[in-house]
Amino acid sequence: SYLLLTITPGAFTPESLERNGFLQREDDYGAARHSTFARLKHAVESPLDDVAQSRWLRPLDDRILRRWYRGIRPGRRGRLVYVQDFTSTGWVASRADPPDPDFYIDYFETKFLDNTVQPDAVDRLLERVRAWSDDGIRVFALRMPISDGLRAQEDLHSGMDWHAFTSRFTRMGGHWLEVDPAAYETYDGSHLPADEALRFSADIGTRLHDALIGETGATTAAMR
Repeated sequence: SYLLLTITPGAFTPESLERNGFLQREDDYGAARHSTFARLKHAVESPLDDVAQSRWLRPLDDRILRRWYRGIRPGRRGRLVYVQDFTSTGWVASRADPPDPDFYIDYFETKFLDNTVQPDAVDRLLERVRAWSDDGIRVFALRMPISDGLRAQEDLHSGMDWHAFTSRFTRMGGHWLEVDPAAYETYDGSHLPADEALRFSADIGTRLHDALIGETGATTAAMR
């Protein structure tokens, strides 16, 4: 078995550690009763609705649920109009119209003010990687592609030492996958449009396949 981790400095900050993604989604369900996800949850759970017989996250009739969501994100650079397309697999494809690769530059300039990477949080993850590796789980990790501008802001302000992290990650038994950020285009600096996301997934899938097959082949050869 194997795991693939996507590493971002923001995950190691006090703000993220205190309010992680799980808690955010839990709050979303409680506060946004009429949100897309809440309506989907109600439709699936209702025994009186035909949708109750549908698979989770199957595209539903527009009378029950919009298959796409259009929203606006305000920012100092103006507004970013984005669209999210919900697919039958549960994947949400997204795009912006028009794209603005520097949209989050201002946000990243202040995101890490009094909110830098906590070394103890990094240590805990790396210890977990070692435990997984000792249990025979192959752990891969990468840094997601973001725009050059956001990458520069993240490197400058986050307090993340990438060289030290990747070195320690490897010593703990992990396998680091280097990603060329210039190879993929973002629509807001930190999110990939659907076509780029699919291409990125295919590229990483190929690298994982080659790495796993290579390890299996080496193990088989050593046993002969």
